[in-house]
Amino acid sequence: MTWGPNPAPVTVDVPCGAPLTLTWDTGSDLMHNVVSIPAADCSKDGQLLFGTTSKGTWTTTFPPGTYFYKCSEEGHCSKGHMLLTVNALAC
Repeated sequence: MTWGPNPAPVTVDVPCGAPLTLTWDTGSDLMHNVVSIPAADCSKDGQLLFGTTSKGTWTTTFPPGTYFYKCSEEGHCSKGHMLLTVNALAC
């Protein structure tokens, strides 16, 4: 899926064992990253999973559960809605 500004936070369901890939290419100096956070809340701090770049691809698979990600670049989560909830379905 494309990792970039959305009109609202996004929720996706991922089948058990299936990979999820986030890709972005801003074509400019605009930067994005992928940060794992403990809740669907842009104010939460988290773990940087993929560094800040103008072009990138990040892929992972999940055990069953719910996971939350944001872009921590200034305003991207709160203003640009780069907030993602992943529901990894049970096997």
